[in-house]
Amino acid sequence: MTDTSASPTEKEKKMARCRVLWAVLIPAALVIASVQSLAAAGKTSPAPPREVQAALSRLTVGVIPFEGPDEELAGKVTDLLSAYLTAAGEVDLVERAKLSQVLEELGMGQAGLIDPVTAQRVGYLVGAQALVMGRIFELDRDTYVVARLVGVETGRVFVLEQNAPVSEKVAPLAKELASGLIRTMEAKRKTLVAPEVSINREAMLAELTDSLKGKSKPGVMVDIPEVHYGSAAVDPAVETELILWLKRAGFEVFDPKGAVPALSKLPPEVKVVITGEAFSEAAGEFGRFKAVKVRIEVRAVDRNSGKIVAIARRVGVLADLSERVAAKKALSDEAASIAYELIPILVNHAPAPTSTL
Repeated sequence: MTDTSASPTEKEKKMARCRVLWAVLIPAALVIASVQSLAAAGKTSPAPPREVQAALSRLTVGVIPFEGPDEELAGKVTDLLSAYLTAAGEVDLVERAKLSQVLEELGMGQAGLIDPVTAQRVGYLVGAQALVMGRIFELDRDTYVVARLVGVETGRVFVLEQNAPVSEKVAPLAKELASGLIRTMEAKRKTLVAPEVSINREAMLAELTDSLKGKSKPGVMVDIPEVHYGSAAVDPAVETELILWLKRAGFEVFDPKGAVPALSKLPPEVKVVITGEAFSEAAGEFGRFKAVKVRIEVRAVDRNSGKIVAIARRVGVLADLSERVAAKKALSDEAASIAYELIPILVNHAPAPTSTL
């Protein structure tokens, strides 16, 4: 006869061990599934709170010193306009010292009305998405303040004007002009700033690819060095994103394998070379989220003629729990926007014939 008095105790031990094992495995499986689900959805980290997103969505604007017969008055109008724009809280102004330094380096001094094309270059160098410039003058016993709002990324220009009898104060004109600029920035944001691609990236890429089917596409080489916080990136996000878009759109893309050689020594299949630079830098913290600001400048050059086919510039801001991840995401997003702009230009560009010399 078998003694079964100890059996219940052994069963209880086995059941207890099973309960412990399942208590460990089930939560672990849930965590893994959750991480995989987030990764599949492209959400490996939580999105910044709305207030953080709102802060980062403000336009970065530079105010170039206004011009006028009375330099002192023009300077005061510039100061008032900057103060009113700052008080509105809808934009982030570029530091006056930074803007002055760039103007001086470009040989423009502290004032002077510059053309929209030059304004785009100035805006890129100071990290602005839009620039405000203008002049104040008297005409027919009225004081006029005229401002130009220039989109750095798109080159679009909007002109605003305020006037009043010379006997009236100038400060109200500056205030009204600032209000008009804010309204224009809000209403024309999509015109001032390059198209937002990151939200519907796959859909926009698919639409672009479909629109280019059957069209001739030149061979392209891409070389965009990238710098993060003073160190070179071994896996440049901008270059990778541009190549992805080009390949998906049906282009033959060549690897430079180091430094890009002279145009005359490139493989014969390469018709267009895309070069430029990209970098990112810290832009502050919002609680747990770290913000970065990125800048990209690229140019497409016809290999045979050496002529510039197109130029694109982008400035972007993004926040994430990791500063490096935020930089990569922001660079990738802005590169996608550049690709969306450049690819149709490359398709419509007829490369110059190969020189026989």
